[in-house]
Amino acid sequence: GSGGSGSSDSANSPVNQLADQIETLHEQAMNKVAPLRSLEDSLKLRITRLAAKGDTTLGDTGRLSALAARLNTCDTTMFGWMGRYDMQLDGKTDAEKEEYLKGQVQELGGIDRSIDSAMAAARALLAPADTAR
Repeated sequence: GSGGSGSSDSANSPVNQLADQIETLHEQAMNKVAPLRSLEDSLKLRITRLAAKGDTTLGDTGRLSALAARLNTCDTTMFGWMGRYDMQLDGKTDAEKEEYLKGQVQELGGIDRSIDSAMAAARALLAPADTAR
């Protein structure tokens, strides 16, 4: 994010620091979208394979489905956040901007952690069958 008022101290303002933090968190989360979707596809493929084998062990299929849904929710939540995020902050005081951005850092951090934990759970669930061959 460049541009702005041109005053030298504004780059270090809490508002700009928070905006930078959000940009970093957002990039981090966006970099996880492709692997997240890939894991979701792998889970769905595993469900299809189990069904094809006539393996209707509901435990496995249920866990796989639940995890695929959880990954999908992470994806939807991330893009929902992007749709709501107001980068302009028009008509807000610095204090209001800071308050808003702090909340966004919290929310986006939570989304990022949800993505990490869902992806870790998916990898753990997918791993045993891949290594057992």
